[in-house]
Amino acid sequence: MEHVQRIEASFESLPFDPACARSYARVYAAVAATGRKPRGPRTVDLLIAATALAHAIPLYTLDASDLRGLGDLIELVDLS
Repeated sequence: MEHVQRIEASFESLPFDPACARSYARVYAAVAATGRKPRGPRTVDLLIAATALAHAIPLYTLDASDLRGLGDLIELVDLS
């Protein structure tokens, strides 16, 4: 728990607000358009992507393939 608290203290988190919820609809549709399921284990990643979209910030990831189909909406930075 102490480790998590130190990490949390090192950055400012972004809220999941109504703008993020609207962005989630766009993210969901983009993933569905690729023929992939936007539900299940991918849901949390897509909520994070929606937050990045709503705040117009890049999304840093270790697995860009999991976010396939979102490159036109969000700047994806693959750290792998």
